[in-house]
Amino acid sequence: RICGGSPDDCICIMVQRLAPEKDTMHALEALLQLRDGSETLAAAKAGKGKAIASASDRPFCTIDGKRKLRFVIAGDGPARKSLVNFTEKYKLPVTFTGNVKNDRLPPLYRAADVFVTCSTSETYGLTVLEALACGTPSILPHCAVFDELWEQRLPKEWMYDHGNPTTLLDSLKAAANKSSKQRLRDEPVKASWSDATTELLEQYDACIDANLPLRMELATIGKVLTNLFRVTLVGLVIWWALRF
Repeated sequence: RICGGSPDDCICIMVQRLAPEKDTMHALEALLQLRDGSETLAAAKAGKGKAIASASDRPFCTIDGKRKLRFVIAGDGPARKSLVNFTEKYKLPVTFTGNVKNDRLPPLYRAADVFVTCSTSETYGLTVLEALACGTPSILPHCAVFDELWEQRLPKEWMYDHGNPTTLLDSLKAAANKSSKQRLRDEPVKASWSDATTELLEQYDACIDANLPLRMELATIGKVLTNLFRVTLVGLVIWWALRF
């Protein structure tokens, strides 16, 4: 209902602050490449793309040849204007909802076929976990955080190369398969703040253990310097006493 599409459409949702570091534009660029080809995308990125008068002048976006592909982007921020301008210029099937209250997000997640993020600036990526908890397949870029958290827990096809629209579309196609939601129902992602805290403490312990040899070396050097200081101090006292 939000995007004015059909129940048979493939709906992709993005939930994030619309800021440059979130790289939301990567998703729009992939959508443009899917519909109009890589040459059109190259022209658009070079600032030479021509505005499209009507969406009816272009075929609909699809990743399986059947379902129409539509994006719903929830959030707001300083990059919204440029994202909306790009969408309107190329008549892309994208709906911007603005900010959505937390208690309204679960129905949005569950209604979507795929959750998409392009950001590599996350410290944890809470929206990925929220989407997966709602049973929505999620595609995300390879980066240090996501590789550590999700590479061993999600199908490898759901992760793509950051900034590469072709691999993003490949991941989107894989995650949009109707068997993907069934997979999450059969093998739900398990996560909790308790588990995250335990894992964080384990990482701190690992860092402490890894730093132990250096600490021992510094402690040894400190002992040597302390003993040297003491010997020097005693020597000075004896020298001063012998003067008289």
